Amino acid sequence: MGLGIEVVRHPRLRLRDRELLRGEDVVWLVGSRRIVRRIGHVLNATVRPVDQDTRTDLEAAAFRRLVEHLRERTDVQNIDLMDLAGFCRNCLSRWYREAAEERGLDLADSEAREAVYGMPYEEWKARYQSEQPG
Repeated sequence: MGLGIEVVRHPRLRLRDRELLRGEDVVWLVGSRRIVRRIGHVLNATVRPVDQDTRTDLEAAAFRRLVEHLRERTDVQNIDLMDLAGFCRNCLSRWYREAAEERGLDLADSEAREAVYGMPYEEWKARYQSEQPG
Protein backbone atom coordinates (compact mmCIF):
# COMPACT_ATOMS: atom_id res chain seq x y z
CA MET A 1 0.00 0.00 0.00
CA GLY A 2 1.42 3.40 -0.94
CA LEU A 3 1.02 6.65 0.89
CA GLY A 4 -2.44 8.09 1.07
CA ILE A 5 -3.65 11.37 2.51
CA GLU A 6 -6.38 11.39 5.10
CA VAL A 7 -7.73 14.66 6.51
CA VAL A 8 -9.28 14.31 9.93
CA ARG A 9 -10.35 16.38 12.88
CA HIS A 10 -9.11 14.35 15.79
CA PRO A 11 -11.63 14.58 18.65
CA ARG A 12 -9.02 13.99 21.35
CA LEU A 13 -6.69 16.88 20.50
CA ARG A 14 -5.88 18.66 23.71
CA LEU A 15 -7.11 22.24 24.01
CA ARG A 16 -3.53 23.54 23.80
CA ASP A 17 -3.06 21.63 20.52
CA ARG A 18 -6.33 22.97 19.13
CA GLU A 19 -5.21 26.50 19.92
CA LEU A 20 -1.81 25.88 18.32
CA LEU A 21 -3.47 24.49 15.20
CA ARG A 22 -6.02 27.34 15.28
CA GLY A 23 -8.84 25.00 14.37
CA GLU A 24 -7.10 23.72 11.23
CA ASP A 25 -7.45 20.12 10.17
CA VAL A 26 -4.68 17.70 11.01
CA VAL A 27 -3.29 15.91 7.98
CA TRP A 28 -2.08 12.35 8.35
CA LEU A 29 0.08 10.75 5.68
CA VAL A 30 -0.77 7.12 6.06
CA GLY A 31 1.53 4.32 4.95
CA SER A 32 1.21 0.59 5.28
CA ARG A 33 0.40 -0.28 8.90
CA ARG A 34 1.62 2.94 10.46
CA ILE A 35 1.27 6.67 10.35
CA VAL A 36 4.28 8.08 8.56
CA ARG A 37 3.89 11.73 9.38
CA ARG A 38 1.42 14.12 10.99
CA ILE A 39 1.32 17.66 9.71
CA GLY A 40 -0.57 20.46 11.37
CA HIS A 41 -0.94 23.99 10.10
CA VAL A 42 1.06 25.94 12.68
CA LEU A 43 1.11 29.58 11.72
CA ASN A 44 4.43 31.41 11.69
CA ALA A 45 2.60 34.47 12.98
CA THR A 46 2.91 32.98 16.48
CA VAL A 47 6.72 33.06 16.19
CA ARG A 48 8.45 36.37 16.78
CA PRO A 49 10.27 37.40 13.58
CA VAL A 50 14.07 37.39 13.81
CA ASP A 51 16.75 38.72 11.52
CA GLN A 52 18.56 36.34 9.15
CA ASP A 53 21.78 36.20 11.21
CA THR A 54 19.85 35.24 14.35
CA ARG A 55 17.84 32.66 12.43
CA THR A 56 21.05 31.15 11.03
CA ASP A 57 22.55 31.07 14.54
CA LEU A 58 19.44 29.32 15.90
CA GLU A 59 19.43 26.79 13.07
CA ALA A 60 23.14 26.10 13.56
CA ALA A 61 22.59 25.61 17.31
CA ALA A 62 19.72 23.20 16.62
CA PHE A 63 21.92 21.27 14.16
CA ARG A 64 24.76 21.06 16.69
CA ARG A 65 22.31 19.80 19.33
CA LEU A 66 20.93 17.18 16.93
CA VAL A 67 24.45 15.97 16.13
CA GLU A 68 25.31 15.89 19.84
CA HIS A 69 22.14 13.92 20.57
CA LEU A 70 22.91 11.38 17.83
CA ARG A 71 26.47 11.00 19.14
CA GLU A 72 25.06 10.24 22.59
CA ARG A 73 22.46 7.81 21.25
CA THR A 74 24.81 5.23 19.77
CA ASP A 75 22.14 2.62 20.56
CA VAL A 76 20.01 4.07 17.75
CA GLN A 77 21.06 2.46 14.49
CA ASN A 78 21.09 4.34 11.18
CA ILE A 79 18.67 1.82 9.64
CA ASP A 80 16.18 2.57 12.43
CA LEU A 81 16.55 6.31 11.84
CA MET A 82 15.91 5.78 8.12
CA ASP A 83 12.83 3.65 8.78
CA LEU A 84 11.32 6.07 11.28
CA ALA A 85 12.54 9.51 10.20
CA GLY A 86 13.62 9.13 6.58
CA PHE A 87 17.19 10.26 7.29
CA CYS A 88 20.23 9.03 9.20
CA ARG A 89 23.67 10.14 10.30
CA ASN A 90 25.03 9.46 6.81
CA CYS A 91 22.35 11.74 5.32
CA LEU A 92 23.35 14.50 7.74
CA SER A 93 27.00 14.11 6.81
CA ARG A 94 26.12 14.20 3.10
CA TRP A 95 24.06 17.37 3.59
CA TYR A 96 26.96 18.86 5.55
CA ARG A 97 29.37 18.05 2.70
CA GLU A 98 26.93 19.43 0.09
CA ALA A 99 26.58 22.68 2.09
CA ALA A 100 30.38 22.97 2.13
CA GLU A 101 30.53 22.39 -1.63
CA GLU A 102 27.87 25.06 -2.23
CA ARG A 103 30.21 27.48 -0.44
CA GLY A 104 33.21 26.43 -2.52
CA LEU A 105 34.80 24.27 0.18
CA ASP A 106 36.27 20.89 -0.69
CA LEU A 107 35.24 18.44 2.02
CA ALA A 108 35.74 14.68 1.69
CA ASP A 109 32.98 12.27 2.68
CA SER A 110 35.19 10.95 5.47
CA GLU A 111 35.64 14.47 6.90
CA ALA A 112 31.92 15.17 6.76
CA ARG A 113 31.12 11.85 8.42
CA GLU A 114 33.65 12.53 11.17
CA ALA A 115 31.98 15.92 11.78
CA VAL A 116 28.67 14.10 12.40
CA TYR A 117 29.86 10.88 14.04
CA GLY A 118 32.51 12.55 16.21
CA MET A 119 35.08 9.95 15.12
CA PRO A 120 36.11 8.21 11.92
CA TYR A 121 33.14 6.38 10.40
CA GLU A 122 34.87 2.98 10.36
CA GLU A 123 35.65 3.32 14.06
CA TRP A 124 32.00 4.20 14.84
CA LYS A 125 30.79 1.19 12.85
CA ALA A 126 33.19 -1.13 14.66
CA ARG A 127 32.12 0.18 18.06
CA TYR A 128 28.38 0.70 17.68
CA GLN A 129 26.83 -0.72 14.51
CA SER A 130 24.91 -3.90 15.20
CA GLU A 131 24.58 -6.71 12.70
CA GLN A 132 21.30 -6.55 10.82
CA PRO A 133 19.41 -9.83 10.42
CA GLY A 134 19.52 -11.12 6.82
